[in-house]
Amino acid sequence: MRKINKYVLEWHDSEKNTGGVKAKQDAVTFLKKDGFISIEVPSSKLGKVWSSFWARYILRNLSGIIVIQYPSGKPFLRKLWLEAACKNKKLKVILLIHDLESIRFFNDSKYSDVRQSEFEFIAKADGLVALNERMKSLLVKGGIVKPITTLDAWDYDNKNPIIEKKIIREGYAMREI
Repeated sequence: MRKINKYVLEWHDSEKNTGGVKAKQDAVTFLKKDGFISIEVPSSKLGKVWSSFWARYILRNLSGIIVIQYPSGKPFLRKLWLEAACKNKKLKVILLIHDLESIRFFNDSKYSDVRQSEFEFIAKADGLVALNERMKSLLVKGGIVKPITTLDAWDYDNKNPIIEKKIIREGYAMREI
């Protein structure tokens, strides 16, 4: 059986200590444990811009699958990466969708053009990973016909050891040991 090359685009978001950044970092951690090779986008603003303009060159010799997390980075830069990956016919592009910006920022019927634009962007991928059935349903209702799978359960990578506490009952009082 032929081995499939697996890549994940590792975008270093500028914001730190937010749930969105933690979820994306953890997704990369879990994918790397599953044999995915990280393609790192530099963390500096200039590095992000430079690498995004050279994305087509960076990705040109790859084959297999690539996971790109959405949303990551500025819309123009993320578009460059997605288009570069899609132009490489030897790569299957999977978008791991953490959130839909059209819902988060523009959840009003007067912004239907924003949602349409976002869904057109998402539809460029070969396949999608939605966080849950509700998001999948929204994507399908929005006209997405690509294969969509759901995570349904999300867990964070926690480096701290699990500490089990035993509680004993003494009459009406309880204490930890």
